Amino acid sequence: MIGGGVQNVYNDIMKLPGLGTGGNPDDAAAIKAAARARGPRGRFAWLDTFFEFLSDSFRPILPALLGASLFITFMALMSTLHVIPNWADPRTELSPSCSS
Repeated sequence: MIGGGVQNVYNDIMKLPGLGTGGNPDDAAAIKAAARARGPRGRFAWLDTFFEFLSDSFRPILPALLGASLFITFMALMSTLHVIPNWADPRTELSPSCSS
């Protein structure tokens, strides 16, 4: 616990580059550029393009994945509460929903 030293800690934090009111915005940009240079993103354009493609291709199917996971969760809950038979157990025989 900091206790009575809160003001001193706050003053020390505000002296850090880019955080205080007197901070230089160029320092903040330099800090961000240095952080970007440490990781692979931003260094290789093809890697950024690949990750963008991946995220853009999964974005349209996210609602379907979410809906399926909610349905599976609901079915597991109903099975746990013994409202329906254990549909995930291969030994359970479920009656067909329509006759052929």
